[in-house]
This record gives sequence, C-alpha cells and structure tokens, in this order.
Amino acid sequence: MAEQKSSGPTLNTRLAKAESLLLLALVMDTFVTPWIFAQVQIQPVWKTLLKMLLVVGCFGPLFKLFSALIDGSLAKTRTITTSTFSLPKMASHVLILSLLFVGFYWSMNKSLPWNDIHFHSEQRAQTVNRASRPE
Repeated sequence: MAEQKSSGPTLNTRLAKAESLLLLALVMDTFVTPWIFAQVQIQPVWKTLLKMLLVVGCFGPLFKLFSALIDGSLAKTRTITTSTFSLPKMASHVLILSLLFVGFYWSMNKSLPWNDIHFHSEQRAQTVNRASRPE
C-alpha cells in the first residue's frame, strides 16, 4: 500500500503518479500518435479529436494499472533509492521530472533545451539598456 496521510496519499505518492502519467504522455506523443497520424490522411480538426480520444482511451485504463503498480512498489523503490543511491525523496522526483522535461522538449522541438538557449552579449546589452532607460 502506498504511503497515506490522514487526508489521503502523500506528496511522494502523488508525484510518482504524475510522473507515470507524464511518461505515458511522452510515449504517446513520441511514438504512438505520429505513427497513427502517418497512417491516416484526415483534416487537423479530426486529428485533434482522434488524439483526444486516444489519450482518454489509453490514459483511463493505464492510469488504473499504473496506480496499482505505483501503490504496490513505492515502498520497494524508496528502499532501493535510500540504500543504494542515498537520494532523498524530493531529489528522486526532481531528477525524474527533469528527465521527463528533456524528453518532452525533444519530442516537441527535436533538439535539447541547452542547444536552444543563446546568450549573446549584444542582445543582453540591448536588453539592459532598454530596461535602464526612463520612459
């Protein structure tokens, strides 16, 4: 059974469930949806509706499955992360959410976040000059 407080599941359990949903969404956006849309030639409106139906159809039953798996294995995972890696709970979630962010960024932009950040000294100087000028 997952960790419980008097008011319901703990933050740790909620974050684990959110991470599993994000992982499922990433898999769908990266692999399933592009493959399905390559098979059919329909207008964007219908593609949007099809994607919405796929999300609801997949996330409903899979969320129940993930929920049961998470509830059953959260304590085991906690034992491994504390004994093997010595990671606090929040550090584990920050690491997982960061990896999911990079995955989503890549699936949407086909590049990595640190490749798209440009710090040009000229642009920075112009921004600073505009901010310091009184209107």
